Amino acid sequence: ALVKHGGSGRTGRDVNRAREFFEACARAGWAARDVRAGFDAYLRGDAGRALLWYAEAAETGTDVAAANAAWLLDRDSDVRALVGNTMPLAIRFHRLASTLDGGGDGYAALGDAVLHGALVVPPGVDEGRAVSDDTISRLLETRHARALSYYSRAAQKGSARGAFAAARVRARGAPGVPRDRKLAHKLFDDALRADPERMRWPVFAARAQLRCEELWDDLRGFASASPQKRRSHRGKLSVGVAVLVVVVSVVRAVASSGGGAAPVVPEAVVPPSTTPVAVEPAS
Repeated sequence: ALVKHGGSGRTGRDVNRAREFFEACARAGWAARDVRAGFDAYLRGDAGRALLWYAEAAETGTDVAAANAAWLLDRDSDVRALVGNTMPLAIRFHRLASTLDGGGDGYAALGDAVLHGALVVPPGVDEGRAVSDDTISRLLETRHARALSYYSRAAQKGSARGAFAAARVRARGAPGVPRDRKLAHKLFDDALRADPERMRWPVFAARAQLRCEELWDDLRGFASASPQKRRSHRGKLSVGVAVLVVVVSVVRAVASSGGGAAPVVPEAVVPPSTTPVAVEPAS
């Protein structure tokens, strides 16, 4: 809450988000002291102790603490060196944050884990029960659709990261997820409205890629069309080429100028993992 309220470095000031964190601390009561102690430990450079404070507060039902613990496990190099394989714990705290109504980013992080094959959630499987290799293989084949369900829930809770990830999946299409470029454009709009500062350049780049793909499809259709249809679509094609030239020029100018802040990846991204698949029960 203090970081969002004051803003520092690449973290812009966001009063609305800070208010949400302050309200969560007020709801937490005495557990807010643990969150504050964890934050102070992190500022002192003691990320390991911060994780302990956050974990204790998270177990009492504090969504902010769960989100902070997951962030440390995902991002902090000292915590990763201390814990080793942080993926199972990070997934656990992301899941806890999402079930405690800690915003949509927890759902988005779970979607990343499912998409990259780091998390398998077999429906109806009790904790500790063995899962066959065939079941895991079948679930991995449907990971795009299951990840999209997490991203959609995150977007519904106002997560820019969730809306952006859902838009990327819809724009590309995947097994079990038909391509829907119109819906992808809408989801990019949602991501931009949710967090204009952080999402401006990622959304711009993703939309530029999407426009290029649409133009490429138009070119392929133009090449295979009859002469009469080619004449009727010539004006539209000329406009599309002009738009493509402008987009490419702007992207190259931004990349070469080095001005402005680099696109920021949404917080607490769960990286692809080569570790054994984590199996968690369905909620």
